Amino acid sequence: MDFDGHEGCLSSGEGDYGMQAFAEKVFKDTKQTLVNGTSRSSHYYWHICHYWNWGEPWYGGFRESQGDFRLENQPFLERNYMPNMLGWFLLSSTTTADDIEWMMARAAGYHAGFALVARYKNLQKNPNTTQLLALIKLWQDAYKKKIFSPDQLTRLKNPENDFHLEHNNQGWKLYPFKKFKFEHTKQVLQPGQPTFSEWQFVNGNAEQPLNFTLTFMGKEGVISNPWIELDGYFKLELPGEYEAGNSVVCNGTTLKIYDNKGSFKNEIALKQPIPRLKSGKHTIKFDCGFPDENELTNRFIIKTISSPEIISK
Repeated sequence: MDFDGHEGCLSSGEGDYGMQAFAEKVFKDTKQTLVNGTSRSSHYYWHICHYWNWGEPWYGGFRESQGDFRLENQPFLERNYMPNMLGWFLLSSTTTADDIEWMMARAAGYHAGFALVARYKNLQKNPNTTQLLALIKLWQDAYKKKIFSPDQLTRLKNPENDFHLEHNNQGWKLYPFKKFKFEHTKQVLQPGQPTFSEWQFVNGNAEQPLNFTLTFMGKEGVISNPWIELDGYFKLELPGEYEAGNSVVCNGTTLKIYDNKGSFKNEIALKQPIPRLKSGKHTIKFDCGFPDENELTNRFIIKTISSPEIISK
């Protein structure tokens, strides 16, 4: 069981003592083995607590909802000889394989547990449920068998790093992703000068689907009618207005819009297929309108999957 909302005992007027006394009474009066966790910690409760697991999933996607807090807790738990726990995550009808592998990479890096809210209706609605549950099992098998090297564990802990894991008869394959990050802001130029940004990058890996995330960074405001041009021949137009915090995610075949909490909003209908990203040098152009004279920043990240690191264990 969890002493979730344990701070409710503070209303007794006895401060931390009220929290300790309540937990001790439950623990001592339970007539069988009690495995208990908590969302709050204290000196005395350390003696009867099995784990602390905190990080709520209600405020955004896997990466956004108290993401920093979850990771900052890990050294604290280690210093206090407690199991590493990442907190709670919500498996929704729109949770993706990327979400699951981001969470499982952190779990592997810290050898941490977590709690997963997986309501039956969401499992039914998510078309990828079988794949998502298989990925959780695969990653858990990997880190329980301690297959990762110290260098890999260090990289798995970093929330900026993304990975994909596979396993077959030849062994384990850990695929790291490489990210190219660019930004576009409003520019004050002479009349008639082009306002678009132009970026270049090199895909040093095999040909693959074009995978990118476009996020509109800022506290408030909107941008309008953004467009992206690849290598001077393919132009992707995204008509309409997009609020601060919204993001557009492309996996090579679909375009999906997410709100400022990382929750899925809708899918953009495509008029033409998105070209694959070939090996070699590429040029990206980007522009948009700033109807509110706001200071929003457009953050554009292209992600490419690298050759696998073979793990023979």
